[in-house]
Amino acid sequence: MQLLRPPASWISTDQARWSKNAESPPSNTANLCTGALLTGCLSLKYLWIGFGWFFVALGLIGIALPLLPTTPFLLLAALCFSKGSDKIYQWLITHPTLGPPINDWQEKRAITRRSKIIATASMLVLLVITPLVGAPLWAAGVQAVVLSIVATFLWRQAEP
Repeated sequence: MQLLRPPASWISTDQARWSKNAESPPSNTANLCTGALLTGCLSLKYLWIGFGWFFVALGLIGIALPLLPTTPFLLLAALCFSKGSDKIYQWLITHPTLGPPINDWQEKRAITRRSKIIATASMLVLLVITPLVGAPLWAAGVQAVVLSIVATFLWRQAEP
């Protein structure tokens, strides 16, 4: 039985030597395509960097819009950059404005009191606006429950 083999660029020289008429490839080729996709074929590095910049943009928008959280997007950006580019990751966590909330969370799982107050005020404004725009009361109730859970989580976190 002839096996279908991945392109030669996906496999090492040693792995390319196994016979095309062999019943099965050597055991070290089991994750051949997966490993190749993660390192060379797709170059996920650029995908991680792209997602990182996307989350930085959302975080920056969140600075101006009170209802869009900044820190969670910056944490996601830091995660993406840590997998895509150490240089950009270092830039982000040492940035004078964007870095401190990331470092506080990574080192101490802490959120500043100012951030907690702003987030809570934003949630209260959202709860007031929701019925005013004509949303059903059940939707406002569900929103109140979810935001209460988020506020409880926020206020239970340490402060730097």
